[in-house]
Amino acid sequence: MDETFTPRRNMYLYGIGYAAASIDCTAAAVLPFVIFLGTLGTSATLSGLSGLMFGLLILMILVTVLVGLGRQVMINFLRRMTGMIKMVGSWMMIMAGVGLTIYLTNAEAVSALFS
Repeated sequence: MDETFTPRRNMYLYGIGYAAASIDCTAAAVLPFVIFLGTLGTSATLSGLSGLMFGLLILMILVTVLVGLGRQVMINFLRRMTGMIKMVGSWMMIMAGVGLTIYLTNAEAVSALFS
């Protein structure tokens, strides 16, 4: 195996690193949802995960299309909104962490809420 890094190999390695980082960042928000769905049964788990995947798919397609069509306008908008996006994302992660902590420390009370 040759030890030179080609653009294709670099992109492949970048993708692996990006996937690992994104899984780490979203685990706090997604794991409680998946665990909760697991308590409801197989059909609820499949429909919930399908909804999650569909929502993320639509979001990524929408952002990609808007950036592709509006190029500089959309890029400027996203740059201006970066602070707000980071703030909203931060609060969502904090609330997901609080919810996960409550679920992990008092699972009976949480399951009683949804029964």
